Amino acid sequence: RQATDPDERSRAARRLRALLARLHSRDRGRLTLQVQDAYYRKLVARLDRASGEPETP
Repeated sequence: RQATDPDERSRAARRLRALLARLHSRDRGRLTLQVQDAYYRKLVARLDRASGEPETP
């Protein structure tokens, strides 16, 4: 359900930020490591794809 009411939307954003803050304070290290791992895997896959293709000037 889309929140079109600005008050409701800001309330939802505040709730989301609070949830993220609580999550980060508890699992900061593990969460950031998971995010970094996913990011690097994606980057390496992209580099592998790029190196497998002929170079374009």
